[in-house]
Amino acid sequence: MKVNEIKHQAKLQEWHDNILDCRSNGIAVSRWCEEHHVHPTTYYKWEREIFGGVGKELVMGERQAVAPIFAELPMPKGPQHSKPSAEVIATVHFETTSVDIYTGTDIDVVASLFKLLRYAE
Repeated sequence: MKVNEIKHQAKLQEWHDNILDCRSNGIAVSRWCEEHHVHPTTYYKWEREIFGGVGKELVMGERQAVAPIFAELPMPKGPQHSKPSAEVIATVHFETTSVDIYTGTDIDVVASLFKLLRYAE
């Protein structure tokens, strides 16, 4: 592996951790970027590179050979709802999969979910 590839892999891991930190804090991306002195364009560039890799095999025409892809979403670190369970406000059905969307779900998470489902078509 070349030096540039190793550096890029290190950056990918660093940004993977940053994105998980941002998404699990339950705050808006813009606020996280402000607090961490990161331009939102930079944040979303890395997010696309990391999450974009999830659907690459599907786009490259290897769809039939690819196993189902699951993405683990972190639990928010912020205060939890006082109710034992949040209310389901929508259910998305896609072939044999159903996804419930709960009250208070971050719109960016929903957008990412739809992007992933679009790749799975």
